[in-house]
Amino acid sequence: MKIKKIVVLYLLFVLLIMLVGVNYAAGGTTTLTREEKAGGVLVYGIGDEPDNLDPWKTTRATSDMIMNHILEPLVIVDKNLNIVPSLAESCKVSEDGTVCTFKLKEGIKFHDGTPFNADAVVFTFEHAMKGNTAWAIESVRDIIKLGDYTVKFVLKSPSLAFLLNIADAYFGIVSPTAYEKYKDRWGTEVLVGAGPFKFEKWIRGQEIVLIRNDEYKYGPVFLDNKGPAYLEKIVFKLIPEPTVLVGAVKSGDVDFTTYVPSVFVQQLKKDSTIQFYNIPSSGTRFLAFNLQRELFQDRRIRLAIAHAIDKKPIADVAWSGAAIPTCSLLGPTTIAYYDVSDECIEYDLEKSKQFLADAGWKDLDGDGILEKNGKKFEINLLAYALTENSKSAVIIQDQLKKVGIKVVVETLEKGTALAKAESGDFDIMEYGIWYTTGDGFLNFIAYSKNKGVGNNAFYENPEFDELITKASMIAKIDEYKEYVKKAQDILLKDLPYVPLVALTDSMMAKPLVGGLDNIVLEYPYWKDWHARVIALEVYLKK
Repeated sequence: MKIKKIVVLYLLFVLLIMLVGVNYAAGGTTTLTREEKAGGVLVYGIGDEPDNLDPWKTTRATSDMIMNHILEPLVIVDKNLNIVPSLAESCKVSEDGTVCTFKLKEGIKFHDGTPFNADAVVFTFEHAMKGNTAWAIESVRDIIKLGDYTVKFVLKSPSLAFLLNIADAYFGIVSPTAYEKYKDRWGTEVLVGAGPFKFEKWIRGQEIVLIRNDEYKYGPVFLDNKGPAYLEKIVFKLIPEPTVLVGAVKSGDVDFTTYVPSVFVQQLKKDSTIQFYNIPSSGTRFLAFNLQRELFQDRRIRLAIAHAIDKKPIADVAWSGAAIPTCSLLGPTTIAYYDVSDECIEYDLEKSKQFLADAGWKDLDGDGILEKNGKKFEINLLAYALTENSKSAVIIQDQLKKVGIKVVVETLEKGTALAKAESGDFDIMEYGIWYTTGDGFLNFIAYSKNKGVGNNAFYENPEFDELITKASMIAKIDEYKEYVKKAQDILLKDLPYVPLVALTDSMMAKPLVGGLDNIVLEYPYWKDWHARVIALEVYLKK
């Protein structure tokens, strides 16, 4: 029942393994039966609270991770990055790559008992095409119901990214009946899908509770456990303070987390009392300029700040060596990542000072702070109140002081900081994301339609928009990479963001959490595609 492999159109997913460049030894096989694995409540520590759980409104990573337990997509990604069935039984792609016809699985019901069918697929995607992640399926021209269990997607042009993008919870199929009934409470008190877990409750500021969907028996073909999940319940417990969260796992109050501050990485690698994993990621951190501010519309100012930043202390001190300096916005394991070392803006205080002088900024009173037209060069730097982010902000603050720029650091809880950024109430921001596809990564942070929803630089360039849109509609991997490269080259030249460091991902768990060695290391996208793998394969040892 595996979805047909499309040799030309979807070669991308096979090639990704070469891009990752990391090998792991396989863990030993387990001999435990389902009965021995089943049961128990997993307490999953999270460092920030979702804004909501509405797949058409939220763009937050934590929301996506949790929704991946509740909402089931048409397709999912396996460990070799092939597309395989989920709610779809099969997918036939036309020879020209512009039509994808999905045959749907029959006999599946949503958590509220509503039958899953073609109407639900059309309903979901019609709403998604108007939502905050609509850009990810911009290649879709039309969605047509051909029968109760057959749906045709007509694309504007062949797209490498289409199947990859719809494999995530943002495009998980929802119950139309539940949505219409609970529209006013959708994503805050109600979310009804067909995934391995059901939404039970959300106590704001404390926890989100999911319970097992015992009717879920149609899990991915590549997993031993097709469902139901072994765990009876998952409690996502909010612990914003990283030190407290790590301590909670070590003490046993929390069973598992993927929110591990880099400051603990070296220590946890040596800790035999817990399970710990650390791998390269698709994430980077960068400095965002608010281009709504007149000051930063002068590229010389952006260049001056870029030249004044020494990234090595940020990697070594703020991120405790669990990050590396980078000149790329794309993360090392992001599809279409490429070497941009020739385009690096080097650390050079003299160049920085020259750009500032050329822009008319001078220290007229000898106090060490530049001024122009009677106004001091004083700006605020917004950052999350997390160890790495706040340390990075202070390092940047000290470095900019050397060229005459006074920086006031404002650290806020992550959700509050993002809301402030999205409203444009900041000057510069220590910012970053994780994203597995190059077009998706750059689209999220720089597409003009995403201003204030990912594009926190409020950047706009029609040429960039055109290139990144074309990238999502390209069928051949080489052409796809070339469009992503051209798009990022524009960003590196325009400089709405200064790349800082490339990150790693970490996970820690109590010894009683089973399934991690055998499964998780083979499925590294823990917070999006492979959150469902963890949901189905993790169990608690008796």
